[in-house]
Amino acid sequence: MMSRDEVEQLARQVITELGVSDPKEMGQVMSKLMPLVKGKADGRLVNEVVRSLLPG
Repeated sequence: MMSRDEVEQLARQVITELGVSDPKEMGQVMSKLMPLVKGKADGRLVNEVVRSLLPG
């Protein structure tokens, strides 16, 4: 399983690639990020990390 730090690093990379800064665009981030972490990280953790990186 991926650590929170690993998930956060990958999430930051995806957010940067997509140029996203608004929490309303979280779906875009999740749809790109989830296939990358499938089977390696808990979905709730991924959701929590992305929410923390996209403050509204």
